[in-house]
Amino acid sequence: LGLKQMIIASFGLPKNATLADWRKAAADSNKLGAETLKAGIQLGFHNHGMELVELEGVLIFDELIRTFDPKLVKMQCQIVNVAGAGMDPVSFIKKYPGRFLSLHLADRTAEGRQAPVGKGSIDWKGVFAAMRAGGMQNYYVEMNMEALQESCPYLQALTV
Repeated sequence: LGLKQMIIASFGLPKNATLADWRKAAADSNKLGAETLKAGIQLGFHNHGMELVELEGVLIFDELIRTFDPKLVKMQCQIVNVAGAGMDPVSFIKKYPGRFLSLHLADRTAEGRQAPVGKGSIDWKGVFAAMRAGGMQNYYVEMNMEALQESCPYLQALTV
């Protein structure tokens, strides 16, 4: 099929998962990443809000980054979840240089409602500049059709 990437959408861990459970899932992903790489496919992991909280005094996302082999498992960053966790998306991306394979785009208002890309509160020019510097290969937009149609002109005109 010519596929170059495969993204893990979630580990499916229970809400009461321990940090050890997260580490094991990440370590298992390294094994899967070694197999997909042999087939010419880069494995990635897609973040949600659940990885952007502290557990046992550690940010789960930080522990995933430490556990994932950077050659075997890259990250697909869902920017709206980073913003929703109260973090600055540009600083977040810069914190993990070279670890992101792709972006998952959606925007949000300051009040937390979905918005077309470029009509919300996220600094997309800064996000794309940070991602370009870090080696991003592509991005995906996921939202309802009306918001998608409003997002396209903004994304087409965006220059970094």
